[in-house]
Amino acid sequence: MSAARALDWLHSHGVTVELDGGSLRLTGDTDLSPAIVARIRELKPLIVAELSRPLFDPDRLQAEADRKNAQAIREGRTDRFCRCGHLAEAERIIDNRPTWRCDECRR
Repeated sequence: MSAARALDWLHSHGVTVELDGGSLRLTGDTDLSPAIVARIRELKPLIVAELSRPLFDPDRLQAEADRKNAQAIREGRTDRFCRCGHLAEAERIIDNRPTWRCDECRR
């Protein structure tokens, strides 16, 4: 399980994970099994790194949009995604490659 997937899973089970210095603080109404706690401890360095990353990383967001768009092409779908995660309505050529943007990001 990746750190991002672990965070998603914890969030879906009502557990909030916060970074407090170099420690993780977990809060919520859910009792976690010893196996889950052990797995979180195992993933702690990755979770800390994930939570320490800047929220807005344009290169990472564009790479994710490119991955989604390539998958849509492989599956024969016509939907395309902007780097913000919204469905894109327009294509622009940036750095000699097609880059999809939603109306909001084009402004």
